[in-house]
Amino acid sequence: MTPSEANRQRVLALLIAEDGQMGAEFDSSNGQQDDAPLLKDANPSRRYPRMQHHKSPHLTVSTLTSLVLTSAVSIAIAQGSPTPSASVLEYLYVATSPSEDMFAYRINSGTGALTPVPGQPFAIDTGASPQQCGYGCFVNPVADPRGRFLFYDFDEIPNSGFGTMRVNPGTGALTDGSISVATAGEVGPISTDPRGRFIFGNLTDYGSSSGSNQIQSYIVSPDGHLSPAPGQPYPYEGNSAYSAPAASDNYVYVSNYNTNYPEPSYLSGFGINQQNGGLTLVSETQDGPEASNQVLTPSGKFLYSDQNYGSNGPVNVQIAGFIVNPDGSLTPVNQTPQQTPDQAVVGMVMSPNGNFLYSVAPGDVRAYAINPGNGRLTLTAVYTNINSGGGSLAIDPAVKYVYLNQTTNPTQTTTEYSVVGFRVNPKNGELTPLPGSPVVFQSFPTALAIVRPQE
Repeated sequence: MTPSEANRQRVLALLIAEDGQMGAEFDSSNGQQDDAPLLKDANPSRRYPRMQHHKSPHLTVSTLTSLVLTSAVSIAIAQGSPTPSASVLEYLYVATSPSEDMFAYRINSGTGALTPVPGQPFAIDTGASPQQCGYGCFVNPVADPRGRFLFYDFDEIPNSGFGTMRVNPGTGALTDGSISVATAGEVGPISTDPRGRFIFGNLTDYGSSSGSNQIQSYIVSPDGHLSPAPGQPYPYEGNSAYSAPAASDNYVYVSNYNTNYPEPSYLSGFGINQQNGGLTLVSETQDGPEASNQVLTPSGKFLYSDQNYGSNGPVNVQIAGFIVNPDGSLTPVNQTPQQTPDQAVVGMVMSPNGNFLYSVAPGDVRAYAINPGNGRLTLTAVYTNINSGGGSLAIDPAVKYVYLNQTTNPTQTTTEYSVVGFRVNPKNGELTPLPGSPVVFQSFPTALAIVRPQE
């Protein structure tokens, strides 16, 4: 079993949906939060496989009394919904597993309601004929910042690689794919620079018994065709890459995800050749143990990484911030890492305006406000009983709405897969559930992305 497969199984083992009433309360009266945030778990009996329960202190109520996110909290679907504004078009894309299909929905700019795009789901090209997809098949969409394409990576179908699909700006339909199939190794999650010029992806090459980490870089042409950057793939330390590279206009960062706890992981920083997408190693920075997910602010000024802490029994996750220096080196933000009771974080998502950071764990989502001057994080809210499947959270470019995949158990013998939505408070990133019924799927919704075509 490869490290990436083991990572997926570890995450899936943690994502055991539990039915219950758990709530999180928070004080938003002054928009401030102490360094030791006060939290409350309304169901102290909850357990996750191989997890140890951690009691959280109380969080007081102010302008919002309580948010309890259960299967009833959801997004409104189309029938009877107001027509979206013609001036702003946005589309939500949802990948499910096991499948190579991509579901598509038009987002109502005024309400956040979702309307299915005609012709969906759309088949995603993976270079296999006929296409095959069994357990462990993943297709992960990534939005083109310029709104032209939907980028995606795919794994074990039986090919591994990534590609593009053109987005019809008027309808949201997907057409005209271009793919790159890896010749060796296993492709991990991908990302793009803020201008959609290049695609970056992890690659673990198992040509040797221990494997080796590499990062791929591809140029995106105006028609969506993918061309390899000269000299790629580029090696970096380790043999168990985990998350998508974090990319700015000038630099790309990736963690080697060292699982030999408590040894530190290392963040490798690469400079981007602005003409051809080639990468040059410019920095190596010690990170915390088992550092897995990294995200950058859109300005490229700050980077955040989740890492493990603790030594007795199961370890928990904390979020550390770094300042990105002009030469690509990293300096820790002058703040103690934000410790959480979570024993796994399956995703960190940066808001497109760089104001908020969301950390998604099995069972809860944490919202942080980012100080634009010094990069310090302020916890603004904790939402429990999320039961997020795979930790995929998508934020629309206007930062009005958030959509999240969710797994619930309506009965002891049934499991329901859905996507739920929330309105974003522009002042502090707090989330308010959107009214309506959930978008329900027959299979597990693994990943989400929102594309906003530009005029």
